[in-house]
Amino acid sequence: MPFLNGPLVRDLAAEHGWDLAALADRAGIPLRTLQNITREHDPDPTTRIRLHNLAKALAKGRTSAVPELMSRIRRPSSATTNDGVPDEPPQQPTRPKGPARRQDTETTKRGPKRVASVAA
Repeated sequence: MPFLNGPLVRDLAAEHGWDLAALADRAGIPLRTLQNITREHDPDPTTRIRLHNLAKALAKGRTSAVPELMSRIRRPSSATTNDGVPDEPPQQPTRPKGPARRQDTETTKRGPKRVASVAA
């Protein structure tokens, strides 16, 4: 999940004459969430959708400016992790499969019937 350059987002909002409450309203983001993701020290990560919504609100209807603003307000160090791996969402865990099906049954008209095991 990307991190924002909080001071830059606040400065861009101030250039438009908005405080954080006005920016949050225009971007459709709860005010407390916007405060948390734009903190200068220890900010919370945000989603790409919120990043896009913020850039769209700051672009003031100029759709061609949205990608450029997205790259500006995203913190550069959050593009990759310390290992150099891109910050992609984690893979969803797979559900474990149940136990293997019994192989010692046969099907009759009434349903499965257990076959006697052959003892060696």
